[in-house]
Amino acid sequence: MIENLPIDMELLEKRKAIPVKLAELSYIDQEKAIHFLRIWGEKKSPITPLYNEIMKTLYDKELIEGGA
Repeated sequence: MIENLPIDMELLEKRKAIPVKLAELSYIDQEKAIHFLRIWGEKKSPITPLYNEIMKTLYDKELIEGGA
């Protein structure tokens, strides 16, 4: 059963979403997307803070609903 696994499902969802969000970002800000890709690939940041920073950048650039 999935709910019995010792894995945080929210963390897995964030990890799964990062490549998709980086792809979205790459269409409007390639430098920022590469910056985050390097952080992710080099494991310089935990998943949640990295995911939050990517989402904030997308929000700031009006790529997700409710953007500025």
